[in-house]
Formats: sequence, structure tokens, C-alpha cells
Amino acid sequence: MNRLTACSILAIAFPFASYAGDEPEHRVFAKPVVRVAPTYPRVELVRGNQGWVELSFVVSKEGKVLDPVVEASSGSRHFESAAVRSVKNFRYEPATVNGEPVRQCKTKTRISFAIEGSTDKVSRKFHRGFKRIEKLLNEQEVEQAEERLEAMFESKGLTLGEISWLWALKARIASVTGDKDAELTAVKRALGSSEQWLPDDLRAALLNVRVVREIETGNYAGALESWKRLKAMDDAAMKAIEPAIAEIRKLAASDTLFYQEGRIGESPACESCDSNWQYQPLRRSIELADVDGKLDSIELRCDWQHFVDEARPGKAWQIPEDWGDCKVIVLGEPGTRFKLYEIPAAG
Repeated sequence: MNRLTACSILAIAFPFASYAGDEPEHRVFAKPVVRVAPTYPRVELVRGNQGWVELSFVVSKEGKVLDPVVEASSGSRHFESAAVRSVKNFRYEPATVNGEPVRQCKTKTRISFAIEGSTDKVSRKFHRGFKRIEKLLNEQEVEQAEERLEAMFESKGLTLGEISWLWALKARIASVTGDKDAELTAVKRALGSSEQWLPDDLRAALLNVRVVREIETGNYAGALESWKRLKAMDDAAMKAIEPAIAEIRKLAASDTLFYQEGRIGESPACESCDSNWQYQPLRRSIELADVDGKLDSIELRCDWQHFVDEARPGKAWQIPEDWGDCKVIVLGEPGTRFKLYEIPAAG
């Protein structure tokens, strides 16, 4: 196994090599000083559409944005492209370690696209259409409900609040039809639009679904994050899932080898993620295997490190604890399938 030690890796590729092997005494995260408003995509502006995009990127020790990646969105490729162009012009007061500027390698931001003068409330027309779909579902007319829902998604002038409600309804339809992947995608987008558009009881219910589905798909780190959010909202729902969360923590500390199946260009959270696959590992040691297609590179985007290497099957990477929380991004040809194994800690 190839261990990515702080000493060997930092000395070669990373900006705070002088701290290699020492525990940093004081770390300060980067602070935004210039945020450039995005250019509203004309195709979305003409239709009166609104939306949001979540991105992550590296902040250089000069405060510049490097390598922005879309992590999630309301579902528009146009908004995603505009958001990426915008963040490239952001500027930050750089992160520091012991007072010295360093790269901050997992910086996140959210960009909302809202038309000036528009309201975020649900219109009467939207409410009537929404209720008609609910009635169809209650009458088990699922196919008709799906058709009406898709028509509503095509409506002009949807507000951010209405988008949240539509994704919540799409999650319900996916649950009825048994499409768990579609249900999880819809839940994420309903929750991602904003915390304020949906009532607390519905948000708690959606979070409950998200935790369950993430456990079922093996996205254990994601399930733990969602459970923490649920814990702050709904004590009863949190306690009902607590045994499963305890099993995840037990699994993480065990000698059991487990894996997550990946496919390049099949990210349900992002419309423009054609050539990558993103995943947050539960453990600190990972390995790629069973590749069907062509992989190019693997990135580790951590709080305090950004590591890039050739995506070679059979090679293992161990992530030092002092790199902080990490996300894995695998790049390759669209359609390439593979497995990412999470390896038990040695000893």
C-alpha cells in the first residue's frame, strides 16, 4: 500500500511543506473578499427560470479560485456553467497555517439565480396544479401524476420555492414507483434549494428518506451527515434511525472490506458532470478496482490538501488524518464503471 505521508507528499506537491511532519498549531480558513455576480443564462432568463448551484474549489495561497467543480444543482446545465464561470473570478483572503498563507483545498459556495423583483412564494396557479397532482397520486393515477409534474417543471417563471416543492413531489412519485435512485436525487434537490421554502415537518421527512436511501446505496459518510441534520430537527425520527447509524460506525471501525460502485458521468446531483464521479469516503484508505472502461485520474479534495494521481486499479491511497474531511473525484471516459474499495485501518 502506498501511504501518502505528510512528509513525502507535502515536500513534493503542496505549499506548506515547511510544516511537514509537525502538527500545525493554528489554522484559519479562507475568507471571501470579492464575489462576482454570475451572468444570468439567457435561455433561463427568457423562460423566467430560477435555480441554484453548489460548487467546490481550491483557494490558492494568493486567494485565487482554482479547479471549480459542480457538486449539486437544481437541475440546469445552463446555471451550472454560469456558476463555474462566476466563481473563477472570486477572490479570497487566503487560508493560513501558523500565520503563513496556504492553499485551502475543499472550499464550498452556493450561487442562487433569482430574477430581480420576483417573489419566492408559491403562486395560486402553482398551488392549484400541485394539488391536482397530489389528488391523482391519492387516487393512484401515478402515470397521469408524472405527466402533470413534468409539465409543471417546464412551466415558465418557477420560483426557488416552487422548485423545492416540485422536487419534493417528484420524490414522492419515485417512492410510489419504487425508483430509489430517482427518489434520492429528488430528495437532495428538494432539500438543496433552500432551508426556508419547505416546512420543517416535510424537510424532516425528506431527510429521513435521504438517510435511509444513502445507507441502502452504501454512501455511509453521506448518511452520517444527513443524520446529523435530521438529529437537529426531529428527535423521534433520529432515534428510529440511530441503530443503523451505530452499525455504520461499527462498520467503519471493523475489518470488513466494502466498496461503492461508480460510473463516470452518472452523477444524479449534477447535470454537467459528464466526465467525473464524486464520492465522500467513510474511511481514510481507498483503492480502485474492476475497471470497465478508461479512467484518467483521481483527486482527493480535502480541507487542507489537494492531491491528484493517475487512477490506477490496484493502487491504494491512504489519506492522512490532518488533511481533514475529503471528497474523492474520479475522472475518465463517460460510461466507465469501477469499484472504489474502502480499506480497513491497519492494525
